[in-house]
Amino acid sequence: MKNWMSKEGKRAMIKKLKGKTPWIAGKKHSTTTRKKMSKPRKKRENFIRGEKNHNWKGGITPINKKLRNSRCFRVWREAIFVRDNWTCRLCGDNGHKGRGKTVILNPHHMVPFASILNEIKYAYSDGKITFERALRYSFLWDIKNGITICKKCHLKCHKNKF
Repeated sequence: MKNWMSKEGKRAMIKKLKGKTPWIAGKKHSTTTRKKMSKPRKKRENFIRGEKNHNWKGGITPINKKLRNSRCFRVWREAIFVRDNWTCRLCGDNGHKGRGKTVILNPHHMVPFASILNEIKYAYSDGKITFERALRYSFLWDIKNGITICKKCHLKCHKNKF
């Protein structure tokens, strides 16, 4: 007798079932079974969201995330893509679908985003970076400080392989 937990047993079972539909195919669960299955899911939803989540930080969104989701960032990003004609400045791939692949383009700050945020921090006596101060800081949204690069080149750029 074969042990079904061994590799040989699993391979034999796969060969036996290959090409056949599983026993549950085409069948539906009863309403009582569906209700029983949904109860644990409803309980889990209460613990995942809000203050009960273990990653909860008091409802504070990091300034970096706020800035990257802002309208100014989207406008800056689009302006750089248009200026560079939707083409990676390093490898020359363009961001349109072609030959079965899609090139994902990223805007890249020549002077790093984090460095600019540090400049904002030291520009004020209280040393705080607020969303409003960052929006008013023109160098953060300067088109000359950005280039269009593809995702692959962006990863290389941040790993200092260029």
